[in-house]
Amino acid sequence: MTIWLSPQEIVALPTTGASWEAVLAASKKRSAIDLSDQDSKADTDLLALALVAARMTDSNLRRQAIEIIDAAPGTEDGGRTLALGRNLQALVIAADIVQHTPRAFCSWLEIVMRENLDGKTLLSTHERRPNNWGTHAGAARVAADWFLYKYGSSEQKLRAMEDGIRTCKTWREWMGGPSRHGETGFGEEFTFSELDWQADPKNPKGINPKGSMKDGHSIDGVLPDDQRRAGAFTWPPPKENYCWEALQGAYVAATIMARAPWPGPAVWQWSDRALLRAVKWLIEECQFPASGDDEWITPLVNKAYGTGYNYKVPTSPGKGCGFTCWTHTP
Repeated sequence: MTIWLSPQEIVALPTTGASWEAVLAASKKRSAIDLSDQDSKADTDLLALALVAARMTDSNLRRQAIEIIDAAPGTEDGGRTLALGRNLQALVIAADIVQHTPRAFCSWLEIVMRENLDGKTLLSTHERRPNNWGTHAGAARVAADWFLYKYGSSEQKLRAMEDGIRTCKTWREWMGGPSRHGETGFGEEFTFSELDWQADPKNPKGINPKGSMKDGHSIDGVLPDDQRRAGAFTWPPPKENYCWEALQGAYVAATIMARAPWPGPAVWQWSDRALLRAVKWLIEECQFPASGDDEWITPLVNKAYGTGYNYKVPTSPGKGCGFTCWTHTP
């Protein structure tokens, strides 16, 4: 099991072209990680460094990546779970890519997922916030769980598997699947805000169900708790960027879950391909394709679903990940 890419997949990637040049340029920045800075790009710069180190089998670059990884724990202090969720994704993926797995890092991962930051933890944010806060927290949680399952002690592996299953169930419910509640150990419930974009306000979802309509218009695939940031329901629909922000976390999480022991590739099919329907609504109904630091999602969509959505090469890295026009081109 590899979290993002296997060593064999990485060494097969090309070392020419605009996408490779973008990874190479980002890898040279080598900024210190600040997990409390929600707008930092140091996390994706680290990911680029790890990718280049692995692709070139360069032990010096690997050492530099490890130094940045080892300096990150503790920098979450004073921040919010949004910042931690955004930054932790690439940090964990990079550690897996360079195969840096010290006991201290694994112990910190278990702690930081449960650390109280501004009244919330990464776990509670994922389980209660059905919007971009929750999706970034959930992506970081998925990455941490399966990293610990792969590299942790026997006790850590067991706890990581248990939380990993719980995490996946939370994701499945967010996509419109079965409720977690009533199951032992689940005390958290999603807290939805304005319900104007919900297909059924009495039964709110993270992604509207297949075939959902309102006032004669399709809202199939809408992310209601992010789309509502644009205001009450209206048509033509407002182009609300928080929807793409939420999908950044969702696509990172799904890509990792698809490679994990559970649920595996079935994640892409959950709730009538909920993640594909979310993208289709934004592109085809809202006329709002991904751009800027959201555009890196598009190669993941195309690879998972066999679609052919256009994107500009190279794509810019996003809030928690990036460089998929190099790593995940179908």
